[in-house]
Amino acid sequence: MSTLDDRPPMYVGSLPLPWTHSRFLRWFVPLSLWGVAMLAAVGAWGMRSPGPGQWQLMSGPAEPVEIEGFAVAEPYAMIVTPEGETVLVVEERKFGA
Repeated sequence: MSTLDDRPPMYVGSLPLPWTHSRFLRWFVPLSLWGVAMLAAVGAWGMRSPGPGQWQLMSGPAEPVEIEGFAVAEPYAMIVTPEGETVLVVEERKFGA
């Protein structure tokens, strides 16, 4: 027959945290946070460069821009120029082009 002292500790939310749980969490939580930070840093470092793209914001009325090339509809609307540049055909907030 077992006594109360022989049973493993159990977490009850309204009682203080048992020592074995506290001891585990004191190293597990910081180690997990550092691991996630390192994983995010490695993932960000491994991403390829987005290239020389730029977004032109207009403060006033839109000025028309003329671009020559051929239109591509899939996977999204864009124009490919004879020089090989790709221009997305988009409008702010995805309302149209």
